[in-house]
Amino acid sequence: MSCFRGKMTSHTKLSTGIYPHHVVIEEERGEKIECWGYRKSNIRTVAVYGAGILTCGVLFLIIFYWKPDWGLRLTHAKCPNEHADSLIVKDIYARDHKCKIIRERVIGDSDISDGPTLSLPLINTVTQRETKLDKGHMRYFKFQKAVYIWDSDGQLYFKLRGLAHNVPCSDFYDIYSKGLDEETTQERQQLYGLNEIQVRVRPILVLLLQEVMNPFYIFQLFVVIFWFCINYIYYTLCIVVMSAVSISVSLYTTRTESTRLRTMAEVHETVEVLRRNGDRETVPNSELVPGDVIIIPTNGCSLTCDAVLLSGNCIVNESMLTGESVPVTKTPLLNPQGVKMIYSMDTHKRHTLFCGTKVIQVRTHGDEAVKCVVTQTGFSTAKGQLVKSILYPKPTEIKLYRDALLFVGILTIIAIIGFIYTAVIMTLQGASASKTIIHAIDILSIAVPPALPAVLTIGMVFAQFRLKKEGIYCISPQRINLCGTVDVVCFDKTGTLTEDGLDLLGVQAASKGSFSPMVADAKSLFSEPVSVAMATCHELMEVDGEITGDPLDIKMFDATSWTLDLGEKASSRLPGAMAIAKTGSSDQIGAKGTLDEKQELTEIATLKIFPFASALQTMCVIAMDTVTRKTYALAKGSPEKISKLSQKDTVPLDFQDVLDGFTKQGLRLIALAWKPIDINPDDPNELSRIQRDIVECDLEFAGLLIMQNKLKPATTPAITELNEANIRTIMVTGDNIFTAINVGRECGMVRPGATIMRVEAGPPHDHLKAKLVITPLVDDVQRDVDNNCDTNGTMKEDKVLISQQGEESPLIACDGTTFGIIRDHYPQIMPKIAAQGVIFARMSPDQKSQLVETLQSLGLSVGMCGDGANDCGALKQAHVGIALSEAEASVAAPFTSKTATISCIPTVIKEGRCAMVTSFGLFKFMALYSLIMFTSVTVLTSVQYYIGDMQFFIIDIVLCTSFVLAVGYNKAYHQISTKRPITKLVTPPIVFSLIAHVVILIGFQVLVLVLVLNQPWYEPSELDEAHRNVVSYENMAVWLLANFQYLTLAFVNTPGPPYSNRFYKNIPLLIVFIVDFLICLGFLFYPPARIIKAFKLKHIPSYTFKALILFLAAVHFIIALSVEYVLAPSKRLMNLITCQCFRKKKAPKYHGVELTVLKKPLMDILSESETIACE
Repeated sequence: MSCFRGKMTSHTKLSTGIYPHHVVIEEERGEKIECWGYRKSNIRTVAVYGAGILTCGVLFLIIFYWKPDWGLRLTHAKCPNEHADSLIVKDIYARDHKCKIIRERVIGDSDISDGPTLSLPLINTVTQRETKLDKGHMRYFKFQKAVYIWDSDGQLYFKLRGLAHNVPCSDFYDIYSKGLDEETTQERQQLYGLNEIQVRVRPILVLLLQEVMNPFYIFQLFVVIFWFCINYIYYTLCIVVMSAVSISVSLYTTRTESTRLRTMAEVHETVEVLRRNGDRETVPNSELVPGDVIIIPTNGCSLTCDAVLLSGNCIVNESMLTGESVPVTKTPLLNPQGVKMIYSMDTHKRHTLFCGTKVIQVRTHGDEAVKCVVTQTGFSTAKGQLVKSILYPKPTEIKLYRDALLFVGILTIIAIIGFIYTAVIMTLQGASASKTIIHAIDILSIAVPPALPAVLTIGMVFAQFRLKKEGIYCISPQRINLCGTVDVVCFDKTGTLTEDGLDLLGVQAASKGSFSPMVADAKSLFSEPVSVAMATCHELMEVDGEITGDPLDIKMFDATSWTLDLGEKASSRLPGAMAIAKTGSSDQIGAKGTLDEKQELTEIATLKIFPFASALQTMCVIAMDTVTRKTYALAKGSPEKISKLSQKDTVPLDFQDVLDGFTKQGLRLIALAWKPIDINPDDPNELSRIQRDIVECDLEFAGLLIMQNKLKPATTPAITELNEANIRTIMVTGDNIFTAINVGRECGMVRPGATIMRVEAGPPHDHLKAKLVITPLVDDVQRDVDNNCDTNGTMKEDKVLISQQGEESPLIACDGTTFGIIRDHYPQIMPKIAAQGVIFARMSPDQKSQLVETLQSLGLSVGMCGDGANDCGALKQAHVGIALSEAEASVAAPFTSKTATISCIPTVIKEGRCAMVTSFGLFKFMALYSLIMFTSVTVLTSVQYYIGDMQFFIIDIVLCTSFVLAVGYNKAYHQISTKRPITKLVTPPIVFSLIAHVVILIGFQVLVLVLVLNQPWYEPSELDEAHRNVVSYENMAVWLLANFQYLTLAFVNTPGPPYSNRFYKNIPLLIVFIVDFLICLGFLFYPPARIIKAFKLKHIPSYTFKALILFLAAVHFIIALSVEYVLAPSKRLMNLITCQCFRKKKAPKYHGVELTVLKKPLMDILSESETIACE
C-alpha cells in the first residue's frame, strides 16, 4: 500500500503546461516542478533493447543507470497526463527525474469493502474538494518523499498535505478536539501511511556497486582486467590498492553520513491518543495520523509529529530545530469567537509542537490533560523537511570534475588516434593480428590514465584529515575544493561573531516623560516600575529544581533584588499563578510601591503570559499585586515597538537620541513598560478571553535595559585575515542595524572611516510606489546632505557616494524589511545592494537564504558561518556552510566546527586552496604523465621497439605513484593570499602549459632518438617473432630521458606558495624527489648487470652520450620551469595567444557587478527617480 503524508489544499497553485502532456506545479515559495506524461511504446522498447544488445550492454548502462530519463524518452512516447503510465519530472534545480504513475482503487459511498481501503468520502474530506477519479482509481506519483494526486476533472496534479494548511483554528476545537474513532483512524492510515521518517542506509555491497559504476571506474576496471591478462601485475595491483582506498573512504563517508542521519531521524516510541468515545489508547508513534489527539504525559516526551496544542502549557526544548538549548513555552492555540483565523505553523509557532523537539515539562489547570492535535506526519513535519533537504540537497557544480571530464574526452580522442596509428603501423610491419590488437589496446590504456579517479581525491583526503585535527568535521569531502574558491563569507552575529550571552551594563529608568541617569546596579531601583517589570516580564521556568529560560531573561531577573517561585510552588500559594516574584529582603518589604502609591508592594504574581512574538517584537504578562489584588500589564520588547505602544507623554522627548547613542555604541537595548489593567484575577475565563492587543496598548514607558554583547576574542583576527586576503565579509543578523554596524566596525568588517549608505524602504500604499530613502553615514554619524540634494530631492552624484578610501564605492547597510521590498519592487538595484552590502540587519531565516542566493547569482562563491540558530537555510544554500554548533539542526551543513569561533573560516579556506591546487597539479601531472608515456611508446613503435614491463614498473610505481602519494602531505600555506587560485582547468594558462609541455616532450624524445641512431657505436637490435624488441639502444635512450622528464614534470607541478608550503617542507615528498633522482642517475650511469638483465636494458657504452642525456634532461628542466612559472602566468602572452588584445575590453567588475554600475548612485540606476527621497 502506498504511504501518503500530509494534506492536499488549494494553497498549491497549479497550471497546465503549454502542451497537453505538460503540467506545472507551483509550490508556496514560487518554486516549480514540471511534469511530462509518457506512455510505453512496444516498438520503441524493442528497438532500444536491440541496440543495447548490439552495443554489448553499453547503451543499457547509459540509459537505464546513468541517465534513466533518457531511457524513458527512448522507450516511451509522449501522451496526455491522464493516459500516462510514467512521468519525466523536472525539479526546482532543473534536473530531470523518472517517476512511475501508480493507480489505486477507491470505493464510493455505496461500495462495500472487506477490509481497510481508500474511500472517496475520505479523499474529498482531506482534500477539501470534489475529486474526480479515473474510472474508480486514484492516480498519483511519488517524488522526493511527497505524493501528487491527479485530478481528472481539472487535468491537474495536487500535492497531498497535512492539517497545517488552510485549516481554520476553530476546526481544531470543533472537529478534532475529541479525537478520531478507530474506523476513521484506519481509513486515514490507509491514506497517510506510516508516521515514519525513513532514511535508507544502503548495504555496503550496493554502495560499492554504485561507486564502481562511475564511468571513470568502469574504464579503470577494463584497463585493470586487460593489464592482468597481459601479465602487467605490479602497477595493476597498485591501481587496485589506490582505487580501493579511494572507494573505501567514499563508502565510509557516505555510510557514516547515512547512519548518522537515520539515527537522528528514526524514533520508535509509544504515545497515548484520545478516541472519540473518550477512551485512551496507547499506540506506536508510527500509527499516528493527522487528526489524532495526543495526550502529553506529565513527565514529558519526544514529539514524533507536528501537532497544535489545545490545552495546557508545555515547556519544550527545540534545540534540534533552532540550535538553541533554551527551553520555550508553548501555549494553547487561540480560538477567537466570531473571527475566522487560518492556522499557520509560522504565525502560530508558539502554539505548535514540532517533530523532533522534546517536551520537558507540562503545566495544567487541575486535572485537565495536556492535549494536542496531530497536523503533520512523516516527511511533512518540520523534522521531516530538514531530513528531506539533506537527502535532496541543491546540486553543487564542481568545475574541476566537469573540466576533468572534458580533458579525459580530449585524451580519449588522442588515444583513439594512437590506437589507429599503432594498428596501421604494426600491420604494415607484418605483426600478427592478436599482437596488433593487444598493442593498440595498450596504447589506449596508456593515453587515458586509469588512476585518475583516485588521484583527484588525494588532496581532499589529506585536507580532510588535517581539518579533523583542527576540530573541523566534513561530511561532504567534495566541498573541500569549493572552500578554495570562496569570494565572500556571510556571518551571523550573535553566537558567531559575538558571545552567546549578554551582560547587563545598566538600567535607565524613565518617569514623567524624562530619563533618569543610568545606574549600573538595578537593585537600587527595586520599587521602581522598571524593576517590577524586570522581575515579572519573563518566561523563566523551573526544570528539575533549577530556574532556566532565555539567558537574557535570567540576566535581567538576576540583576534585581527579587526572588522567584515558579510552577507548583507558585500555584500552591496562589491558584492559577504561573510565577510569584517577591522582594528580596525584609527592609525592602516595607518599602512603598510605586505601582500603587497608597499600598506597600511585597510580592506580585504572574497570572498570564503572552510569549515573545518575533512579528510583534514584544512580550507581556498580566500580573497581580497579591496585597492589593490589583492587576497590571507589564511589557518588554524592542525600544521602537514599546515606544509606539506607550502613551506619548510617558516617552521621553530625547528617546530617539538616547536610543541612537546606545545602539551606535553596539549596545543592545530592551524597553520596559507597564499600565494598570482592570480585570478580575479570580475569573479564569476572563483571563483566557482577554486579547493581546488590548493588553499591549496605552502603556506607560518605564525605561531601558542596556545590554552589552562582546566580541569573541577570535573574531577580529579572523576578519582581519579575510580582509587582507580581499575576501569580502558580510554580517547577516536579526539584531538592530546600528548595533550591527558598530559590531562591524569593532571587528574590522567595516573599514575605519568608510561611508555607509543606509538604505531604507517603505511598502507601497494607496497606489503609490514603494519609497526608498538613502542616508549616508560616516563613522556611524549621519551626515547632513541637504546641500547635496537637488530641487527634486534627488541626491547628487560623486563625493558623498565615494568613500574617503580613494575610488572604492561606499558600503551599504539595510534591514530585512528593506531587503524584502527591494527584492519585490526594485530588483534592478539588487545586484548593487548585494555587491556593496556589508550589514544586513533584522533579517529573517528565509531572507538570509535569499541573500546567499542573490550573491550566488552574481557568480560568487559564497561561504556561510552560523551557530545553527535560524541559519540552517543559509548554511544549506551556501557553497560552503560551516556550523559552529553540533546541534542536529546543523547536520545539513557540510562543515561543523567543534570550536565555536570563526577562526575555522580562514583554516577551511587555506585547506580548500591547498586541496584545490593539489588536485589541479596532480591532474596536470597525470595528463602529462600519460602523454609522455604515450609519446614514448608511439615513437618507439614507429621504429619497431617497445618499453618492457619492468621499465613500466619504474615509471608507474617508483616515479609516479610515489610522487602522487607524497604530494598529498603538502600542508596549507600559513596565510591567505590576495591572489585567487585558478578554479577551472580549461583556462588559457593551463591549456597553454599542457600543450607547450607536450610539444617540448615530443621534441626532446625525437631528438634523443635521432641522436642515438647517429652514434658510431649504434647497432640495430634483432626483432622477435612479433617484429618487436625491448632490448635496444633506441629503447634505452628514450626511456632514460623520459624518466628525468617524469621527475621534472612532477617537480614543476608540485603546488607551492601562496597556497601550500614549499616542497622542501614536505619531508616525504623531498625524500621521494631525492631517491627518484638518484635512481634515474643510477640507471643512466651505473646500472648493475643484474638490473640490466631484469629490466631488459641495453647498456650504452659511451659516457659522453650518457652525459648528453643528462644535459638534455637539465635543459628540459629549465624550459619546463620557464613554461610553468614565466610564460603561462604572463597575462600579455595569454592575451596575445587568445587574441584578447584585439577584442573589445569588457567592463571591469567587482563581485560580479560592473564598476561603472557600482559607482552610480542607486537612484541613477532606477528609472522612477520620483520615488527616491534624500535625508
